[in-house]
Amino acid sequence: MRSRTKFIIMLLFLSIQITTIKCTLTYKQPFYEINLTETEEKLSIAVELIITDGLKNSKGKFQLGPDTLITPLGENLVYHTENLARNVFADVKVSHKTNSDILNSDASYILIPRLISVEQVRGPTTFAKFKTSIIMEWQIRNELGKLIWLEATTGTHEGKW
Repeated sequence: MRSRTKFIIMLLFLSIQITTIKCTLTYKQPFYEINLTETEEKLSIAVELIITDGLKNSKGKFQLGPDTLITPLGENLVYHTENLARNVFADVKVSHKTNSDILNSDASYILIPRLISVEQVRGPTTFAKFKTSIIMEWQIRNELGKLIWLEATTGTHEGKW
């Protein structure tokens, strides 16, 4: 009888351990091509698009039950910010810089995109629909580093796993 009680206690302990184990998973986001409608008239200014280390290394971090899902976003963000800048401005020079080097530029205008937040809302099951929202900050500075334009944009995507 005593060994049976020990066995039941051990099974109960193991089941608690298994259900409360937390994992961190890394999920590489698929690349989605976004076809922008070609702007008829681009802004006739030359800008230097600054791609910072922060943007290149951007990640989304979401809770999926007891697990943490980490999604690298940098590659997609870099591609699409460059694509968007080339669609809006007549002349775009792309530079990859560290955060401390952002304002070291000889360009008249500097365009700096920054990821503010990524959030994901999902249903109660793993295969339920989800909605991902992303907020980006866009700023333009002049050659003196003075802020002349600041805007935040939001994008959303809904889908299923």
